[in-house]
Amino acid sequence: MSTRIPSRHWPALLTQTDAGTAVYAGRYYVVQLCSPTRTSLLSGRYPYTIGMNGEVIVDGHPSCMPLSVSTIADRLSDAGWATSAYGKWDAGMTSWGCTPTCRGFGHFYGFYNAFNDYFTHHVGVGLDFRDDLVPVINETGASDPLRLT
Repeated sequence: MSTRIPSRHWPALLTQTDAGTAVYAGRYYVVQLCSPTRTSLLSGRYPYTIGMNGEVIVDGHPSCMPLSVSTIADRLSDAGWATSAYGKWDAGMTSWGCTPTCRGFGHFYGFYNAFNDYFTHHVGVGLDFRDDLVPVINETGASDPLRLT
């Protein structure tokens, strides 16, 4: 475990796995595209094992991380942890079941798409910025990185 990032909660998290032990990934595992990398991080599985390795999920594309695959938020919330996600979701958005608050996150503040305009929060002509399931319509003109940090 890295000593460069102090956390009093990290050891407690490591002990709350199914078998009472944890696997620590000492390397960073990513692929060349954002959606496969995010779904891998969320699921703890390589994207090719869940059918997410070949594409970026963009506005209106009827694809999402399989609903049968649990997320880290599902596991943490089942163990009693409060969960939230902020910023870019990029793991599916064409049905409510694909969105963060339906995938184990108790709170979400951000956008679903792979990209959006950071000042208008639009993708094309549609608004893509949410506070949980509610569209955020009155916060244009400010950059997401300033609001989300």
